[in-house]
Amino acid sequence: MMKLNEKQVQELFRFTYKKGVRWYDLQCELVDHLALQIEAEISKDHHLSFEEAVKVIYKRFGIFGFSKIVQEKEVQVRKQGNKLWWKGFKNLFYWPNILISGSILLLLIMLSEFIDAEIYYYASTVIAIAYLVKVIGRNMKHTKLKLLMMQKIEMHSFFGWFWYPLYFPFAFENNNKVLAILFLFLLILNIIIIEKISREVLAEGKKLYPRAFA
Repeated sequence: MMKLNEKQVQELFRFTYKKGVRWYDLQCELVDHLALQIEAEISKDHHLSFEEAVKVIYKRFGIFGFSKIVQEKEVQVRKQGNKLWWKGFKNLFYWPNILISGSILLLLIMLSEFIDAEIYYYASTVIAIAYLVKVIGRNMKHTKLKLLMMQKIEMHSFFGWFWYPLYFPFAFENNNKVLAILFLFLLILNIIIIEKISREVLAEGKKLYPRAFA
């Protein structure tokens, strides 16, 4: 069976990107699948060109092309993100991480003697927005074909759990210090969890897809 050369493989990467697959790890999976199918087609019909074989294989994905595959992968990644978040949250209340969690809560309680609940609410908003900028900036480092869908776990964790603190400055008008402390506490824990997820996902990505970080 004939084998595609490096130029043709790179052409497949560009093709998948053009067809809406922006995630490098998913592109790798698709390119491997497409390459095998194209090689098989050309082996059966030696008069078939590479470009023609690509069109033949792509037609098999139907009128929506790769969109269904992308959606299925995104669902998988969201589920994985939820599992990682909950695992990280639980771990913060086991030894020795509970020392960090307890210290943060104790510090917020101590500061509440000098700070109004309203300040806590504003602090939650500022911290959430500042961290949003950091997360977006971190993900923008890997542009073009090099953004991994695995990194979407971090963004999903952010958007799935991170926005709730922003509602509290508007949802509570009774200046409730207990709620304010609790919410800022959970916000800080969420940042710790997402940072841990980000490091783990990035390390795994560098191991599995070194070319994406070259």
